[in-house]
Amino acid sequence: LGSSPDTTVKITDSIVIPPGVTVQFNDYESCLAVFGNTATPVPLNTNILGPAMIMITCPNTFIPSNSIAQKVITLTVISSAVVGTTVIPNTLQEVNLVNPNEQILLGVGNLPISAIVQVTLSFGCSQPCS
Repeated sequence: LGSSPDTTVKITDSIVIPPGVTVQFNDYESCLAVFGNTATPVPLNTNILGPAMIMITCPNTFIPSNSIAQKVITLTVISSAVVGTTVIPNTLQEVNLVNPNEQILLGVGNLPISAIVQVTLSFGCSQPCS
């Protein structure tokens, strides 16, 4: 940070939906989501059954001077057929300058870097036995 100038970057992220887990993406916050390395868009509010690799690209993310960028991608776990616990890895793959000839990128840390969401199957009775 320090005295960094305004800049615009392209952020590339991946989310892996494991087998047996169904999710719905609710918002991409002006980013683009496609299945794997295809150009097929991932629709919002539609069941996505794993296994699925979702690539998310935020092509023009503005970072104000002396600040940070944050993109919030929201999803809802609809169901899981996995007994026990499974994980949904979310990996920040790359951060690149949109206009590399206008600035020098001094680095963005250790990439790729992942955050893991644990999904645990649980169930209950809607009408408990008496």
